[in-house]
Amino acid sequence: MTEFLLRCICLLTFAVHIVVPTTYLWVSPKGFPLTHSRFWLNLVLPLVVAVVAVWGVWHLRKQRTYFVATAILLISSGWLGGAVAGRVLFPYSLRGFWAVGLMISLCGFALCWMFYRGGPKHRSGIVLVPVCLLAGVFSVWAQLPPTSSTRPLNITPPTVTQDHAAPPQLKIALGEQASYRPATSDLFVSFEHVNVHCLPRLSFDRISPDGFWSLIAPRNTTRRQLVATESIDVGQHRFAYQDQAIVEVLRQPENDEIICTTWRTLAEDTYSHLNTFTLLIVAGHSELSLSFSPCPEVQIEVLPSDYPTGRPARMAYLGANEMFNVVEATSGEKGPFRQLASGKLTRGEPLTISLHDENRVVGTIELDDWTQQLSTDLSPTAGWGLPMNAIEFRRSGDSKQSSVEIFVTLAATSVGRGWETVGHRPGTYRNRMTFSPVR
Repeated sequence: MTEFLLRCICLLTFAVHIVVPTTYLWVSPKGFPLTHSRFWLNLVLPLVVAVVAVWGVWHLRKQRTYFVATAILLISSGWLGGAVAGRVLFPYSLRGFWAVGLMISLCGFALCWMFYRGGPKHRSGIVLVPVCLLAGVFSVWAQLPPTSSTRPLNITPPTVTQDHAAPPQLKIALGEQASYRPATSDLFVSFEHVNVHCLPRLSFDRISPDGFWSLIAPRNTTRRQLVATESIDVGQHRFAYQDQAIVEVLRQPENDEIICTTWRTLAEDTYSHLNTFTLLIVAGHSELSLSFSPCPEVQIEVLPSDYPTGRPARMAYLGANEMFNVVEATSGEKGPFRQLASGKLTRGEPLTISLHDENRVVGTIELDDWTQQLSTDLSPTAGWGLPMNAIEFRRSGDSKQSSVEIFVTLAATSVGRGWETVGHRPGTYRNRMTFSPVR
């Protein structure tokens, strides 16, 4: 009875270590270079674990006790290495989870000892234990986020001298076609019948204290309340917020342009999965498409997309070679990615997004500072050569009149599969946008 129970436990152990790694192998992002840790983590390591488990099942069927015990020993050593690495590298995020890995490894060692006991004295498989320990360490070490590679402008933000806040319901008119709500930092701009709702501030969904997955990171509790306002001139206002953000809105009456500039200072490296440099919500159109200044001749229709799989998402990014690419995913926001348009865009050059309604340009939005501050390092979740920066755009519904969301990020892992985090360097970030109607 005891031998039957041990065989069932071994079979279950091997089955788990076949199903889980092969599933991860199937769904994890690919397209990383050989020198990138994600190539080994997403492709090589799960394949090796599954092979060891299959090897163990084969010898379990043949009742070769020594080889079964060796397979369990190697798997348990990997768990031990991962548990210790988790405790050292991610003391906050894995403060309880690492003990689970430790218990799994100890149970595996106990099971291994039961098989070895009374068996042959030959122990050649033990020489692979250090390799498996290192593989377990690597599996956790590879989760460390890459070094923060955004480039804050570090321009000193202006001061706000009047120390009082505006009423929550206040909406400041910026001519007839724009307004700003200070309490929530919402900017509203109209291009004829097309309305743009802009959230201009750099914001983070969840901030990981040690760079591990945002899935288990605490909710962002940074206070964003308005603390001071100042009217600089007619049509120019400035606002200060509790999270070290400054927002300035300016209307230029001679051409009806609205210039919105925000500053936000980060005191330390900030690791997140989802964040926005700015968020644009477009409504009131009949059929919206976008074009971008590096490739102005190509109009990209904005379509609905599904998550996590289904109808493909569309997005744009700036690569390390200073090529701006507009691409479409294969399923959801997962790759491989099909190129829709491309063009040269150098760092420091503004990016202009043109809004087309039924093939007619109704307005443009110029992002002055996006290219200067973004990261072009490879995203750990996207794969296929895509960097951390992105401009994601999608329609919220099947109707062509449904609102459109445009997410602009400097460094995030929204594209692809996973909850890994990437960092923003400490410093002051600026976001200057110009909203221009087309007459």
